[in-house]
Amino acid sequence: MAPTELLAEQHARSIGDMLEPFGIRTVLVTGSLRTRERAMGRAAIETGQAMVAVGTHALIQEDVTFQKLGLVIVDEQHRFGVEQRDILRQKGY
Repeated sequence: MAPTELLAEQHARSIGDMLEPFGIRTVLVTGSLRTRERAMGRAAIETGQAMVAVGTHALIQEDVTFQKLGLVIVDEQHRFGVEQRDILRQKGY
C-alpha cells in the first residue's frame, strides 16, 4: 500500500516486471481507476489470479477482498493511520 497513486503505479510496474517471468500476476488498485478496470482487478485478487496487489488506500475498501493475503507491505507507513494499517492486516483472515 502506497500513499499516492503515482507511487503505487511505480511500485506496481516495477514489481510486475520482476514477478511476471515467474508467472505471478500483479494488479494495481487505486481510486482513480475506471470502474471496469477496478472490477477486473478486484476479481483477480478475490479469485487468486493475481497474487500481488499494489495500491493506495483503495486496498482497504470493503469491496476489496483477498483470496489469501499473506504479506502486507506499507510504503511510507507514517502517512497512514494505525486504523488504516490494521484494516489491511485484518483482510488476511
